[in-house]
Amino acid sequence: MKNLRQRVNTLLNSHDYQPLNKSEFARALKLKPNERSALRAELLRLENKGDIIRGKKGRFSTRKQSKNNSNLAKLGQNKRPSGQNKRPSGSGACSSEPSASSPPATHGSIQTPMTHPTKPPAST
Repeated sequence: MKNLRQRVNTLLNSHDYQPLNKSEFARALKLKPNERSALRAELLRLENKGDIIRGKKGRFSTRKQSKNNSNLAKLGQNKRPSGQNKRPSGSGACSSEPSASSPPATHGSIQTPMTHPTKPPAST
């Protein structure tokens, strides 16, 4: 049977490897609870050596995989069509006064209707 270091390297270098965190590594390698401390030590050794890097959510990948993933992420960025990056002026988003076209203000399930000076107050 392969030792832990060989098993970790085999998993990291497999063509279909996706970055895994420590717990996911342990499950993928089918480690027993008493073997997990050795896995943590091995991952730390590889990280300190520079063979792997810890990415988002503590997931480990090789430097080569990380570089490829960041390039793919840049290609797949969801960009807005031009002209949609700015807020329309006068939208009331930053103003303390709501605009006339704003919907009623809500707080929880209570709706507070906006009052507009369109009608003079009724005289009694």
